[in-house]
Amino acid sequence: MPFRPGTFLRSRKLWSGAWLLAGLAGCVEPYAPDVINDPTTSYLVVDGFLNARGRTRIRLSRTTVLAADKATPLETGASLTIEGQQDGARYLLREIASGTYVSDSLRLDETQQYRLQISTQRNTAYASAFVPVLLTPPIDSVRWRSENDQAINISLDAHDETGQARYFRWQGTETWEIVPTHVPIIEYVNDTIRPIRVRYPRVCWTGQQVSSIRLADLTALSSSVVRDQLFHSLPILSKPLFSRYSLLVQQYAISKEEHQYWTTLKKNTESLGTLFDPQPVQLTGNVQSLTDPTEPVLGYVGAHSQTEKRIFISRSELRNSLRIASEYDGRCARLDTLSVYEAYLFKSPGIVPVGIIVGPFGISGYTWSIPTCIDCRRRGTDVRPSYWPKESF
Repeated sequence: MPFRPGTFLRSRKLWSGAWLLAGLAGCVEPYAPDVINDPTTSYLVVDGFLNARGRTRIRLSRTTVLAADKATPLETGASLTIEGQQDGARYLLREIASGTYVSDSLRLDETQQYRLQISTQRNTAYASAFVPVLLTPPIDSVRWRSENDQAINISLDAHDETGQARYFRWQGTETWEIVPTHVPIIEYVNDTIRPIRVRYPRVCWTGQQVSSIRLADLTALSSSVVRDQLFHSLPILSKPLFSRYSLLVQQYAISKEEHQYWTTLKKNTESLGTLFDPQPVQLTGNVQSLTDPTEPVLGYVGAHSQTEKRIFISRSELRNSLRIASEYDGRCARLDTLSVYEAYLFKSPGIVPVGIIVGPFGISGYTWSIPTCIDCRRRGTDVRPSYWPKESF
């Protein structure tokens, strides 16, 4: 998943308060720590890495206090530079969207070390530590299999012939089709029911980042080989598996220090919930403030390349017993009805006519549903992704 340390900071503070609340469960008055509303806890968050074989993308944001009910603030208008330690080479990043900075496609020298420098509009300067360049080997394969007819497990294989890559991190992006169950053949225009002229899309697409952090430490092995590494699991009854699903897996060879950073982040964000889980610890990255060395900064900026592989799973590939019902089960699985005398209700933007009910004496009514069940653009886009096969299932 994309690193969202602002969320982590909130959860870390929340858990600190949660332990106090647990001990005071019998009290009438709730306890609200001062840190919840502390306006000074706005730290820089640096999310990204130096891409040794391509375009570097860095996202800058700020943490917010726990009580804040607003989106994560983005750090805009900053100046970012990649700097080589030995030759002093400098590569600029430009802001392409609020808080998102991108470089040209680069090929970093494997014999050098590099760091990221940041200068904000607040006249504060930051820099990551100089780090060596690591080249990521390709992903050998990504495959899926059903697990006890309850889930689809997606695993991967990889290896590094040079034996240099001993620590790995993976992230992924999911995309899937949204296929409406019902196709309207009528529409309500100017107080009249007529055959539909502007049809709704038959398929849309949506997606999300895989939220889990996947890591591997191969230092105990004699070779740099990853076999049957579980990356992601999808319940059989999940919406992404209704029609066609795709997962793009991205692989990174990382350093020991970066692996330790992500391991700590994983413990702080994914392994909390019971008394027996590891408790939150201070997350220390490799970025520091040059203006104020005591200022905390969140993020680890490594230097490595990225390799990726995409997998598709279509509903037709699943066994009949695994082919789930429509993602619109429930409210969208059925069509409601109106009599011909209630057609005026189609004036409501929350009711979409679908079809005609024919009785012994002609048209007796109409079927209808709600917009989100009919128009897939309400939950996705009808613009086909460039990597998507032309045929749909």
